[in-house]
Parts: sequence; C-alpha cells; structure tokens
Amino acid sequence: MNHRFGLALMLTILCFFVQFSAISVQAEENKIAAYLLVGKRREPIAEVLNKIETSLKDNGFEVFGKYSPIDPGSQQIIIFSRKDLLQKCSELNNRGILAAFLKIGLLKQENGDIEISILNPEYLGAAYLRKEYGKLKSDFEKISKDLKIVFQAFGLDFANFGGSMTQKKLEDYYYMWPAATQTFDDPITLATYDSFDEGVITIEKNLGQRVEDTDKVFSWISEDKKIAVFGIALHSKSTGESIFLPKIGIQNLAAMPYEVILVDKQATMLHAKFRLAVHWPELTMGQFMKISSTPGNIESSLKAVAKQK
Repeated sequence: MNHRFGLALMLTILCFFVQFSAISVQAEENKIAAYLLVGKRREPIAEVLNKIETSLKDNGFEVFGKYSPIDPGSQQIIIFSRKDLLQKCSELNNRGILAAFLKIGLLKQENGDIEISILNPEYLGAAYLRKEYGKLKSDFEKISKDLKIVFQAFGLDFANFGGSMTQKKLEDYYYMWPAATQTFDDPITLATYDSFDEGVITIEKNLGQRVEDTDKVFSWISEDKKIAVFGIALHSKSTGESIFLPKIGIQNLAAMPYEVILVDKQATMLHAKFRLAVHWPELTMGQFMKISSTPGNIESSLKAVAKQK
C-alpha cells in the first residue's frame, strides 16, 4: 500500500513538473522581444544610413527624421512610419499615435562593424496601445513582415535581444512595483495652451531656439485631429543622452528620441520611469539608480520646450 502510494505521489509530482515546464515554455514563446537584430555591415555608417533610408522609401515607408544621440560616426537613429499605420493609430487612445513611430538603430562596434537593430513594432504596439492592441495586432505583424523585405539586403537574422515581455504584461506595464513607478496612464502635463495652433507654434519655436540643448528630430502634425508629435534630441552634455544612454545600455538606442505629444490644447510626455523602463526591459535596479536624476532632467528639458515665453 505504501509502495503504491509512493509511486502515485511520484507520478503526481512528475506530472506537475511536466505541466509547469510546458506552461513556462509556452509563456516564453508568447513573449514579444523588445528589439530585433537585423545584421551587421562593414562600411561607413553614413553609407548604411543612406541605403536603409532609400530601401524604406522604396518599400512604401516614410522617413520622418534621423539623428545621432552622441557621436554621428558611431550611432545613428532613423524614425519612420507608414500612412496606414499613422491613420489607424491616431484613431485609438489619445497617445496611441506614439506607437506608429518606428525606429532603427545603427551602432558601430569596436571591430568597425555597423550593427543594425529595430525597435520591434509589435512590442511597441503592445506597450503603447495596450488593451486596444488587438484591434491592430495584424497590422503590426504585417509591418514586421514588410520590414524583412526592406532589410533583405542588410541581413535577415532578426534575432531577439534587449529583453522581452508578454502582451498581457505590456498592457499595464510598470517597473518593479506599481506604488513606486508610473505607467502609460501617468503622463506628465508639460503645458496647456489657448489653442492647438498656439501649442504647435510654441513648441516649434522653442525647438528652433534649441532651448535646454534640445533639437527637433522630427514632427508629425494632424490639423484635423488636433494631434502633433515631436521627436526631441536631448543633447545636454551634463544631463542628456550622452550621459544616461551609456549607463543603461546604448545597444537599445532605437528607443530614442523622446517624444512630446500635443493633443488639442495640452502637451504631455510619457513619464520617464515608464518610458525608459519599458524600452529597457532588462534594466536592473542598480542601473536605474545610476540614472535616478534622469527622469527629472528629461521632464525639466521638455517643459522648457513646451513653455510659452
């Protein structure tokens, strides 16, 4: 009797571990990678940049901007989108349009290779559209497939890197614990204007003057929807990208630039404790502490960009 009981117990435990392992494997398979490594090229970064830009345009994408966060000879970022994605994202939640601005990073390695990476469109869509992502999931999957055509001359590895999360986790993402950090639903209000046009004029003027060592990388403005997005380089030598990117991982440079979004009369930004953490999902607490002043610095810079004189 004891022998049979022991055998049954062992079988029960074995079944539990088999089922648990199967669930763990399935959960891992369901995770969405934050970034995709396309491949590497051995040629000047400016040439790689121009070739990718041409391929994007030849395949129906629109390039909105490009810039280097630190050194033009070592890093370049391309911001792009497509008309159908812009249209559909702008019809969802107030800040859903942010999911339409896709990014490519070029990073020079020590051996001279140029590493080409993409901020995974499906990861960005799930993080920013959240519960509404299901409405456009097939659109983002189509974008991912179409980008393989864009990059067929540059490499087709499309290896996952930079961390990953499930769609469910991305729907209400926060770093570490909810009481200590912010989510997508905790944006920071930068300014409120008398009209949408006044907001656009103010932000454009401040960026033109490069207040707080900022610079405009791109802008997208919809007069009929009263929505505008500004991609902003943070070039301060004491608090900008050259300071915080190396501390948290410059290989994720396709997370940048930071955005200001204007909806009707109100300009906002995603809280940096959300925005940085979701783009660096492998960020440790130790790394986060090294940039403890960065969220406040970014807020200060972008409030200056939105400030009426």
